[in-house]
Amino acid sequence: MTPVVHIVTGASSGVGALLARRLAAQGHLVAAVARSLDKLTALAAEPTAGRIVPFALDVADWAAAATTVARIERELGPIAVLVNNAAVFDLKPFDEQDVPTIRRLLATNVEGTIAWTHAVVPKLKQRRIGRIVNVASVAGIHGMANQAVYCASKHAMLGFSDALTQELRPFGIAVSAICPGGIDTPLWHHAGTAGGVT
Repeated sequence: MTPVVHIVTGASSGVGALLARRLAAQGHLVAAVARSLDKLTALAAEPTAGRIVPFALDVADWAAAATTVARIERELGPIAVLVNNAAVFDLKPFDEQDVPTIRRLLATNVEGTIAWTHAVVPKLKQRRIGRIVNVASVAGIHGMANQAVYCASKHAMLGFSDALTQELRPFGIAVSAICPGGIDTPLWHHAGTAGGVT
């Protein structure tokens, strides 16, 4: 039987790497997506290596998302689950953030989520089954000082998830958004230093 595939974005470290390991340990085939080829390669070389396949690219690249989803289905098998976990975080007062950092944060957190979902949804609708999990944050529920743009991005993820849930329910596709608090990961430790990226 052809294995079903779980995509995890932001899989090079932190929560994404942990999710990839856990899913692989449960016997799932994981397409691990992030920008760092070195970290993804190291992840794939762990004891679960046969179950984790690295794909190094920028999640905010719409064309790369579409071509990679097609490649994953062609080379690994049908996609069952998409976990949009990639994120950028920058802990600074809003007026101290430079424009490139703001744009990068929105591109990764919002456009990355939408781009990968846009590429995957037609596949799931065709099969009338699947799950999309968007890793948001408590910052998507409550505003927090020194996190204005990050909060905006996570609020956007929640609105997107809510609307998508209603659209995809008739097709048997579940959409979930989770809102964890602060987690001790490299992303958190790099906050305030041009933003951490997973």
